[in-house]
Amino acid sequence: MYSGIFYTGKSSKQYKAKIQLNRNQLVFSYEDLDDDGELVLVPFEYEGIYEIERVTTTKVQVKFNDFPHPTLEVDDAHFVEQLKYSDLDIKGDHPGYKFSSLWKSISLGVIFMGVMALAYFKGIPFLVDKVVNVLPTNYDVMWGNSIYVSYIKNMNVDEEASELLNRYIKTLDVESEYPINITVVKSPIKNAFAVPGGNMVFFTGLLNEMESKEELTALFGHELAHIELRHSTKSTLESLAGYIIISLVFNDINGITSVITEQGQQLKRLSYSRKLEEEADLFGLSLLNEKGIDPQGMTDLFQTLQSVDHSDIEEISSTDSLYQENVELEDNDTTTTIFEDLMEEVEGNDILEYLSSHPDLESRIRMASNFERTNFELHPKSDSLELIWNDIDSLKSDWNSWSSLSDIKEEIEETFDDIFTNTDSIASDSLKVKN
Repeated sequence: MYSGIFYTGKSSKQYKAKIQLNRNQLVFSYEDLDDDGELVLVPFEYEGIYEIERVTTTKVQVKFNDFPHPTLEVDDAHFVEQLKYSDLDIKGDHPGYKFSSLWKSISLGVIFMGVMALAYFKGIPFLVDKVVNVLPTNYDVMWGNSIYVSYIKNMNVDEEASELLNRYIKTLDVESEYPINITVVKSPIKNAFAVPGGNMVFFTGLLNEMESKEELTALFGHELAHIELRHSTKSTLESLAGYIIISLVFNDINGITSVITEQGQQLKRLSYSRKLEEEADLFGLSLLNEKGIDPQGMTDLFQTLQSVDHSDIEEISSTDSLYQENVELEDNDTTTTIFEDLMEEVEGNDILEYLSSHPDLESRIRMASNFERTNFELHPKSDSLELIWNDIDSLKSDWNSWSSLSDIKEEIEETFDDIFTNTDSIASDSLKVKN
């Protein structure tokens, strides 16, 4: 005799049941009140068993053919073991034992995750494209300007180089609905990036490696593509949409706000998808061809990026150690903030940033090398462009003074010593006043 719980299927009310299980027969009665209010055992008669579902290792549910299905639930390991050797006649559409609810949950979970993955990788990009197409471009300009102003205020801008590059782009005569502006930042970082709305930042560390105006134009064309094709906006919206989905799935709504703020601050580190990078490369190659600049410049640019000296990393690692040491020595918010601003120029993950955020250079070199020029005519102001490039190239001697990370490290050390000296002096003067 076994004990269990019986549900009539017509309500959620539970009835205690007494069960007997024979080789080919399941017989049970359940407790209910008779007309006089006395508790009696009522035999349950049924036409057949619809299905038996194993819920846990010790619990099973037996559903009967009547509709709605009456259900008998038994939590008894011995009963479960007995069922394995019974010859009960199961007449339902799914004869035999069903998957346990554990396996059912796993199966449903796998299906759910598959649907979510499909939505994440296919649905989100599709919807983002639709949203961006109806989003006014002045949104890009306003958002991009706020990011640009926030970033550039702490940078060492090379005004002369910036003026020359903007003159070069004006001479190149590229049409755009955005106000294109290039700012050159003195830094050993071998990178360039564009923010939505028209602003680009080129670092002298990358410009210093270039050997021709063709490379410069290729770089400009690639970054212009990110602006014109609104890649930054698309990538940010995709990240936000994906984060929202993940937050909803894992009940982490509080994290949504953080991704909005992080996207602006980390935009220059944004790793575009391979599809967007390919779009930018093709856009740049087409621009070179259209403007009468040898598309070989794109191949040369990628090869320049491949030649980045990895030995710089060791110097950065030691500089990072200096940063940690000094922060531990002084728990001073102002001092730490100043030093963090200085260190932003030599962050270890920035020196090779272009390589990490623009991956798979080998395949992109092959693609650029196979690009066929069509209706190619030399730019009518090619000589003027060459002259401006020569002026830009002549600035490299000044940039080289900023190219040595060891020099920057030494300068930061001296600056930090000055900060501590001034801090000690202020503290000393403060004590004198108190005394």
